[in-house]
Amino acid sequence: MDTTAKPKKPILDNQAAEERKTENSPKTKLLRQAKRTILFRTETIVKSKNAAKIQALITELTALKRTVITDDQNYLNKYLNDLTVALKKSQATQAKIVKDIA
Repeated sequence: MDTTAKPKKPILDNQAAEERKTENSPKTKLLRQAKRTILFRTETIVKSKNAAKIQALITELTALKRTVITDDQNYLNKYLNDLTVALKKSQATQAKIVKDIA
């Protein structure tokens, strides 16, 4: 029989423990929920092609971007870029409709 002591599993270092705490923090959970909401609303609003709604969402996301960390800012930038393109298309479509009516 081997009587040598077996090495114990290493205890999580402080950084890993801190990351786990952060992962389950209320702020992180809220941010995850916000990301899901942003994704859903972005898709819905872009499909509707309503310039006013797109502009409102851009304003909301820009305000949210100021309050979050860098990683999440990059995430929000992706949606802001998509929304900006959708807004330009929507405005172009509306301008064309107005021109056709006139």
